[in-house]
Amino acid sequence: MLEIYRDSALKTKDLEIQMEYAKFIFDQLDTLRFGAYYNDEDYKFFDPEFNPCNDEAFKKLIEEGIFWIKRLFKKHHPDATYIIGTWYESGINGCSLNNSKAHGLFVTASKLGSAAAMFKMGMYHEKRKEYSKCLAYYKKACSRCDPTANYRMGIAFIYGELKLQRSTRAAQFYLRRSATYASRESPQGAYTWALILLGLYEEDLGFRDPIEAKEVLEKCAELDYEPAQYQLGYNYEFGEHGCPVDPTTSISFYRRAAIRGYAKAQMSMSSWYLTGAPLVLMQSDDLAYKWCQKAADQGLPKAMYAMGYYNELGVGVEPDEDAAMSWYSKALAHGSEEAGQRLEMLKEERRKRMGNSIKKDPEVIKKKKKKAGCIIC
Repeated sequence: MLEIYRDSALKTKDLEIQMEYAKFIFDQLDTLRFGAYYNDEDYKFFDPEFNPCNDEAFKKLIEEGIFWIKRLFKKHHPDATYIIGTWYESGINGCSLNNSKAHGLFVTASKLGSAAAMFKMGMYHEKRKEYSKCLAYYKKACSRCDPTANYRMGIAFIYGELKLQRSTRAAQFYLRRSATYASRESPQGAYTWALILLGLYEEDLGFRDPIEAKEVLEKCAELDYEPAQYQLGYNYEFGEHGCPVDPTTSISFYRRAAIRGYAKAQMSMSSWYLTGAPLVLMQSDDLAYKWCQKAADQGLPKAMYAMGYYNELGVGVEPDEDAAMSWYSKALAHGSEEAGQRLEMLKEERRKRMGNSIKKDPEVIKKKKKKAGCIIC
């Protein structure tokens, strides 16, 4: 597939076809990085230590993508100009960090017609509290189907930001449009709209449609948005929001988010490995421990508590009370009351053991006998 697209890009003079090829290259980087996880059904590939990425192929693909973007930039392509602006903004792909240069490129790309650059210009004016200019850019980007701009406008109408009056109807319009035009670079609006339809968003707008929500979540999951993958994994694990209980589908969604580093999904993978799923997933204490540690290292309180539990009981690791208490302490510091209770219980058990050992110490017994026979004492 890549060779066919490459051949077409080299032969054509159509800048849009070349731009689509350049974007396709960067999409392929994800496939190269995570593809083996998705395609191989052997349970060993669920191991978080497995790294399927071919470094040499990855490097060559990045170089080819950079080549095409720079080539199109020289021909004043709006999207290429915007993309190089983001590189300077982040200091990547051979572009040293330079916010001033990035802003200049966003200005140019906006004038050339890049909707994404128009959104960047709107953000620039929003930070300066120049709301009329900000809204002008956002609305222009929205009219060009930019999902991020539509998302921002939707949120602004929910909370009455940017000097706009709160309006659930306007919020619905912009968020639904953001979902329609969601992309790999901008799935947040679609995900937010799905949460609203499920009644899971922090602000209840009164809209409910689990069928549409499921469709939107699946779209976000295909765009590799980890929170959506996790939510679908949860729905299929517990039979929530119109999804049947389906371990295979649940694990599949959790796994996709987990390998991308999403802590909640990593913890869910740990839970699945702890119990196993007949004919779907082989039970493994070792992998339960590994996935849990991945999540705990990111500061997830539930995972920190589980690490304490695993170390206490010896799940996937030799029992280690000190390590267990250390993890419980970390979980407590992150707000886990359950970890605090477990920590106090272990401390009390340790105090009792120490007390019993002192009572059995021959020297202590000897001193007690002397003390018992002493009139003054």
